[in-house]
Amino acid sequence: MCDTSVVTGSATADGSVIFAKNSDRKANECQPLCYYLRRDYPANSRLRCTHREIPQARETFALIGSQPYWMWGFEIGVNEHGVAIGNEAVYGREGYEETGLLGMDYLRLGLERGRTAHDALHVMVELLERFGQGGNADILQPRSYHNSFIIADPTEAWVFETAGRYWAAERVEGRRAISNCYTIGADWDEASAGLIDHAVAQGWWSGSQDFNFAQAYGDPGRDVRSGQCRFQRATRVLGGQPRLTVADMLAVLRDHDGVLIDASGQSAPAPICMHETPPRVGATAASIVAHLRPHQPAPLTAVAWHSFGSPCLSGVHPIYVAADAPDSALATGGGRFDPASPFWLNERIQRRVDAYPTLKPLVQARWRETDRDAFAAADRAEECARLLPMPQASADLRALSAGLTRELLATLRDLDELTAQQAAELPPPPPEGQRHWAALNDAVGLDLVPHLVAGMVEGV
Repeated sequence: MCDTSVVTGSATADGSVIFAKNSDRKANECQPLCYYLRRDYPANSRLRCTHREIPQARETFALIGSQPYWMWGFEIGVNEHGVAIGNEAVYGREGYEETGLLGMDYLRLGLERGRTAHDALHVMVELLERFGQGGNADILQPRSYHNSFIIADPTEAWVFETAGRYWAAERVEGRRAISNCYTIGADWDEASAGLIDHAVAQGWWSGSQDFNFAQAYGDPGRDVRSGQCRFQRATRVLGGQPRLTVADMLAVLRDHDGVLIDASGQSAPAPICMHETPPRVGATAASIVAHLRPHQPAPLTAVAWHSFGSPCLSGVHPIYVAADAPDSALATGGGRFDPASPFWLNERIQRRVDAYPTLKPLVQARWRETDRDAFAAADRAEECARLLPMPQASADLRALSAGLTRELLATLRDLDELTAQQAAELPPPPPEGQRHWAALNDAVGLDLVPHLVAGMVEGV
């Protein structure tokens, strides 16, 4: 489960491109924000991705990415040239390579090697056609899937959808969303050689009508109603106003108004902002809204507004990718709860809110206050940076980002302490509603609230 959206210059308030993604993963899968420097490599170097080795490029670009702690690849990322990419799991008829590349590997490779969105697209195409897709993409159980991507830069964006080694790509005009379903139908701008002939030969398409990529290559036995519902909801929200801003795209990621109607007419929530609500597993682990601005000096070309966890219960902070490395604390975190990890602190706060819903207004109010302060501080700093020589502008933006990250980390510590104190004064939630979370918390050593843990054990 993931959701990615983009709006290009004709649909934004300032003529920029704005990209947004929620990365939804299993609840205990830590997803730190990692930074990698630009690097040069000797000829014939090799690169180990998550499951297999491939040739290394001679040069890779500086980039940040939201990286599941056990993977080489990224769920979302932005590079120093203002290329942003997000992926979605989709399920097609094609098979999987036993040791192919993951969609997250392709995403990072596109960012490391692409100066523009179109460059990144073709980096990914070349590797896809050579190595295919495959390998386990899940931390808890065997799971493989194909991938859909949005690839954006300050001047354009592309939707790139894949099935095995076959693919189609559509240039975005205005606004576009993707989710966990194929969305490219009869209209595309580029595609793999033999795309239609292969589908006809496999009996997936009759050839008697205009070819539709999603219908031909999508797995007809897969239930994709949730992905279709979220795709339609995001498309509707994106179309709700003529010119969108970063705040509008953040609101898309925080949206909870999607509703799935099943075959019997029953309704169920299908939010873009994911929370684990058994029997449905998975939650938003991290989000990025990337503001990609043409005709701006390098430090201002791309700013990534990042947050940990479900974005409705989190705050955002800016990273200026071309202005050098962000605070290394953002990259802290692994498979066990770590109080030094901002991902895990944020996760513990959100789990308390899920257990004690009366804490939600407190947490949301605090984060919305920090959001307002961060946007205002960024506006002031960017206005000054435009008047400065590039080295000084980079230094000032780096200092701004570092200061706002420190404030984010301090707010996490304050909210962790405050919500723990308030939760300890509340009646324990019913044990039957906490069995699921008791097992998850115990698996990673996350102590929610001492008396709550005791209550869970007694109830279980």
